[in-house]
Amino acid sequence: MVAGLHEDLKFKPGALGLLGVTQAGLDPKFQAVLKSSMDLAGRVTLDGDLRYVGALPGGGAPAYVEANGRLGWAVNDRVEISLSGRNLLHARHVEYPGAAAIPRSVTADLQWRF
Repeated sequence: MVAGLHEDLKFKPGALGLLGVTQAGLDPKFQAVLKSSMDLAGRVTLDGDLRYVGALPGGGAPAYVEANGRLGWAVNDRVEISLSGRNLLHARHVEYPGAAAIPRSVTADLQWRF
């Protein structure tokens, strides 16, 4: 999916507009996502995505590219083990002004359905 964004924001008549429309319109102009999900042999699944997010207007946050992935194994109908990674391409990145950088993360999960 590729998306372009054009915003033309205005206040309704009588609205206070305390923060102004410029804050409401701090969105990247372009975003793109490429996703894949596969069922492999032996009840193994592999999911991944690659995303691009354009820079925020006014230099609030730079553009970035990141990837996420998940490898899962359904041991049986009730138990699944998985390994997931988020933001795998960089140690951390900023998504909006004033926010803490979002770090890379890797998790292992055990899901038991009863």
